[in-house]
Amino acid sequence: MPSQTSGAGDLLDVRACVGYIVLMSAVSQYLQSLTTATQTFILQAWDDEVDGIQQSLIYARALETAGVSAEVHLFARGGHAFGLRPTGHPVDRWPTLVEDWLGEIEVLHMQRR
Repeated sequence: MPSQTSGAGDLLDVRACVGYIVLMSAVSQYLQSLTTATQTFILQAWDDEVDGIQQSLIYARALETAGVSAEVHLFARGGHAFGLRPTGHPVDRWPTLVEDWLGEIEVLHMQRR
């Protein structure tokens, strides 16, 4: 616990840490099953107001801990459920990133550009 003289920044850091521990505890059984997961592509926009960016970060870390390869792309803008609709932001290029990743892990056998 921060002392009474601690600044607001210290308090926020402690709360963020406690939230992380609680979340990790709540999903620990799920995380244990990740050892059977396959290579994973994670994509999210930082400004997603429905699913916090922390979910992608925690999932990526859990995959790493389980020894599962993960490709992670976080974009500043794109909102929630951007899909294939044009947003006018760099997140629009995500289908190409997936295609390149699938080629890299040899799921798609394509000629390199």
